[in-house]
Amino acid sequence: MALSRRGARTLFLFAHEGGKNNGLDAMEQEFGRGPDSLDLYPGAALRIVEDMDHLLSTRAMRQTAIQIMAQFLNDGAPDNTCVRPTLSDPPAQNLCQ
Repeated sequence: MALSRRGARTLFLFAHEGGKNNGLDAMEQEFGRGPDSLDLYPGAALRIVEDMDHLLSTRAMRQTAIQIMAQFLNDGAPDNTCVRPTLSDPPAQNLCQ
C-alpha cells in the first residue's frame, strides 16, 4: 500500500509452471484472490504467464518476460491477464482469453 501511495508502479510476474501457480498462494494471502484483488493498489498489475518456468529457461520465455516488463515500463500497467510464450513476433500473445 505504501508504494501505491507514493505513486510507484509494481508488476507481479508469475510463471504458471506445469499446472502450478508458484508463489500465487502468498500473493493471494497478501492481496486476495482474483485479478481484481489489486484494485486497491493503483499502479499494481499481475501477469500470469502460461508454460513459463521461474528460471526463464528458454528463449521464448525470456522474450515473453522482457516484452511484458517493457510494456509495463513504457505503456503503463498491463491488463491482469495470462499469456503463453511463443516464438512468433511479437513473442507474447494473449491466448488465455
